[in-house]
Amino acid sequence: MRGQGGAPRRGPRPSPALDRLVLCVVGAFLALLRAWVDGDISATPAELDATFRTAVIPGVRPMLVQR
Repeated sequence: MRGQGGAPRRGPRPSPALDRLVLCVVGAFLALLRAWVDGDISATPAELDATFRTAVIPGVRPMLVQR
């Protein structure tokens, strides 16, 4: 895997489970953002942030603590 600028990445590779978790979190964020941009939901940016964090952090925190 390559880091920024195409240089080889140093250090341990992230676990496959962490890679999957990142994909899920990013997907959830983009889905929420797209719904907001498309006008499917109306909320302030602060409300979107609070909703996202409330939904995602409980599932992410245990995974990060394991590392």
